[in-house]
Amino acid sequence: MTSANGGEAVRQLLADARQAQDLGDARAALDRYLEAMSMSERVEIAEQATRLAAQVGEWPAVDRAAERWLELAPDAAPPHHFMILGAFRQDDLDAAGQRLGRFIQRSPDDPSTWGTVTALLPSAPSPSAAEAILDALLQRHAPVDQPAFADLQRSRLQVQLDRFPEALQYADRAFEAQPSAAAAMWAGRLAEALGEVERARARFNAARRLADDPVGPGLAEVELLRADGRREDALAVLTELPPTVEVLYARVLVEHQLGRSDSARESWHRLAELADDGEIDDPDQAAWLTALAAEATGLDEAAIDWFERVHGPARPDADLRRAALLGEQGAMDRASELFAAVRALPDPRRAEQAWLIETELLIEQGRGDEALAMFSDALAETPGSAALLYGRAMAAVRMDRIDLAEQDLRTLIQREPDNALALNALGYTLSDRTDRQREAYRLIERALAIDPDNPAILDSMGWVLFKLDRAEQAAPYLERAANAELNAEIVAHLVEVLWALERYEEARDWIERGRTEFPDDPLFVATLERIGAGS
Repeated sequence: MTSANGGEAVRQLLADARQAQDLGDARAALDRYLEAMSMSERVEIAEQATRLAAQVGEWPAVDRAAERWLELAPDAAPPHHFMILGAFRQDDLDAAGQRLGRFIQRSPDDPSTWGTVTALLPSAPSPSAAEAILDALLQRHAPVDQPAFADLQRSRLQVQLDRFPEALQYADRAFEAQPSAAAAMWAGRLAEALGEVERARARFNAARRLADDPVGPGLAEVELLRADGRREDALAVLTELPPTVEVLYARVLVEHQLGRSDSARESWHRLAELADDGEIDDPDQAAWLTALAAEATGLDEAAIDWFERVHGPARPDADLRRAALLGEQGAMDRASELFAAVRALPDPRRAEQAWLIETELLIEQGRGDEALAMFSDALAETPGSAALLYGRAMAAVRMDRIDLAEQDLRTLIQREPDNALALNALGYTLSDRTDRQREAYRLIERALAIDPDNPAILDSMGWVLFKLDRAEQAAPYLERAANAELNAEIVAHLVEVLWALERYEEARDWIERGRTEFPDDPLFVATLERIGAGS
């Protein structure tokens, strides 16, 4: 126990440490923490000393502080982590290996133990050193009755080293040595990350067959197939899975995407019936998924009702979606009450979302002046919000308040000089709505240097080049943008440039694609009429 006088000394040392930190003198603060640590049995002081020592790179001090932390809290895992990291930072690979071994021995049967080991090993001086230490640890500590264990750990280490092809090789070897659902899922995720769809599907399928509960692996296979555009195959997998809430939710979405409205609504009713079961394990999750599925299939009234049934941590998100649906139906008074309730919560992120959704609804209903006033109120409350500043700028553009849009975007760029979104928005606005093409070009050029593959920025670059009478240079940018994102505005710009270049056959190909994807888009239709390609 610390004596009364000792306690006062510790308090003074901690006050001195905090003052040193406030003055930016971390090393002086560390000295005070280390001294206080030696005089006190408070775990948090040893922890603070350890973390601060690591922060300033005083690795011998890390060892000393972490040992004291471990002495005061023998079951704590973090002190081990710091001691292992300290050994690596001091190039003492023998000590690192010994400390990793002790860490494994403290809880060898805990599945997270080896995950921590493979997460710490990349701190070794080189990948080969990390691999060598892992092999030595596996020889001493790997369970002898699990032939796949060693290769699974090697696979996890390769992921930590950002070497995914090697990770997949080890994962496949582990699965072949000891087929299991867990090994198959791991190999499937790696194959998916590498874009090897068929290989991933084979592993997810194997996991589905091997698992006690096929739903998790089955849904992984479904999502893989959906992302690959193979919705019929995804639906076939769903028909083989037990009709849980998650499975029925996925089925509603796939059937809706396939254009099978009647089947999607039938599946939704099955989902709603299951979600309404009073004995369901997680009623809030079930209500949330049922509401999302209703919203996706156009059952807005049902979606509003089911969002209202969501409680717990997801309630604010449910209220935001419910408010958006009510606003779209014209019930803005009810929607505004919900938005205000969300903003009253101590959650800046959701409050920001509430402002953005409500202002968008007002603009869509022709109440742009109210939206701009609301943005101003929001920014008065949260002046540092980049999202709100950008949102007001975009609202101002839609209302032809180019002066306000430019003011807000320049403020945002001044705060964040590498904000490609703001640079592009200002550049495109100046190009599209003013005659300041050279200024617009410089802004878009900066945005493109920051985010060179962004379709919106590629479109802006093509458009400003066209406005600068450089149509030949504009076309490649617009083609890249349209191939990356089939968007009505991008396609309209590309068609106009191709038409100006008298590349009529290519233009007509894009016109046909546009008429298939967005036949009624006002900008697309107006562009065709203006260039005389409307027939």
